[in-house]
Amino acid sequence: MCQFCVEHTKEGKEWYLKSRAYSTELARELDSPWFMDEFFKNFDSTEILRKLLLGVKHSDILSSVGKSLATNYMRANHFGQIVPLEHATEVLRLSGMITLLPCPCVKLLTGESQKKCIGLGPHMFDTLTRFPDYQSFDVLTLKEAESMVTEWDEKGFTHSVWTFRTPYIAAMCNCTEQCMAYKFAVEDRTIDMLRKSDFVSWIDQEKCIECGMCADYCKFGAIDVELRWIDPNLCYGCGVCRQVCPVDAIAMRKKSWRSPQPLFEEH
Repeated sequence: MCQFCVEHTKEGKEWYLKSRAYSTELARELDSPWFMDEFFKNFDSTEILRKLLLGVKHSDILSSVGKSLATNYMRANHFGQIVPLEHATEVLRLSGMITLLPCPCVKLLTGESQKKCIGLGPHMFDTLTRFPDYQSFDVLTLKEAESMVTEWDEKGFTHSVWTFRTPYIAAMCNCTEQCMAYKFAVEDRTIDMLRKSDFVSWIDQEKCIECGMCADYCKFGAIDVELRWIDPNLCYGCGVCRQVCPVDAIAMRKKSWRSPQPLFEEH
């Protein structure tokens, strides 16, 4: 069982699939509504932090201290967990109110407004009404949200749930490489703020035709097409490669599971 599951649930299931992670009681207990307001108010300073951490990356001591402090802060306050499509749709069912809002990361990195972030719960709804840049949000039905997430999955977007004071979850990001968490955790390797899922993708070498589509869509450099192999140490378990495979040669399974039987039904 993962660290977060041990810390935040007493049952043998993923921590983000517990209804308490979306409860109003937990949000009030952790003062999450205040934190959400502060998050949107100060999001533009994220790029400054990134430049600062990159600036000290050449120094082993400063880099190590900075990464440790930033990572510990993010784990306690605003931390991401990659989830496969099946769990993304379960999260939507647990969250109650669902909103669609412009992605803060895309706006910061490109200046564009793209609605592909999903707010979860009434507290996120309340927060969005207080910020002009996000008041164009839409309220979605469960069916609409499930349809959008599935469509994004087919386009190669990764899904991650995000805490606003851990373990309260109030957002699901559906990302390309235009994501600050991806920049910090994968490109820059300065803040470990994006946790891998508890699953890995697995290639059936007999089915694989070496078309390379899975590798083209993988954002984490985990796939070796010639070897027909996915490195479990690099795989984030997002499942995008499985979705785009034209011959259904990729399945997902628990990291600790050694059986060739896939965890989820192949698409």
